[in-house]
Amino acid sequence: MYTSQTRQTMPAGSVSPHVEVHVAERQYSVLVVDDNDCLRTTLTLLLETLGYNAENRSDGWDGLRWLEGHPRVDLVLLDQTMPGMTGVQMLQRLRQTRPLLPVLFISGDLDSIPHSITSADPRVGVLAKPFTLAALTQAMETLLGAAQPTGQSEAIPAPCL
Repeated sequence: MYTSQTRQTMPAGSVSPHVEVHVAERQYSVLVVDDNDCLRTTLTLLLETLGYNAENRSDGWDGLRWLEGHPRVDLVLLDQTMPGMTGVQMLQRLRQTRPLLPVLFISGDLDSIPHSITSADPRVGVLAKPFTLAALTQAMETLLGAAQPTGQSEAIPAPCL
C-alpha cells in the first residue's frame, strides 16, 4: 500500500517553486494513454523523474495491445477523448481482463465520462485537464493506495498542460 511511510518527499524547489512532490520508493509501473503527443511525452518524463516506471501509448487500441504483453502495470492514466476508441471504451475492455487495475481519467471533457462509471468503482478516478503536479500525484497516490498490493495488477510545468 502506498502510504506516507512508503514515500520520500522531494524538496519543492526540485520541480517547481510552489509544489511539494512525493517520490515513489517502490517503483510503480504506469501506462499513459493520450493522443496529445506533448502531454503524453511530458507526463511520461515527469513520472520517470518522480521514480515511476512509465510507458505511453497514443490511443486505446495500442494501450490494450501493450497491456496484453505487460502484466506488471500498477496504474493507467487515460484520456477520454481520443480517435478510434474513447477512454471509457478502453476501460470497459480493460475490465474484462484486468478488473482490479486502477485507472485515472485525465481529461478536459469530464462531461463525457459517465458518473456511474467513476462512482461505482474505487479504482477509477478523474482528474480535469489542466491539472497541477500536486493534484496528479495526490490522485495517483489515492488510486495506488486503493489497489490491492499484489505487486502485479490482475489479468507539471509544460506548455501543453
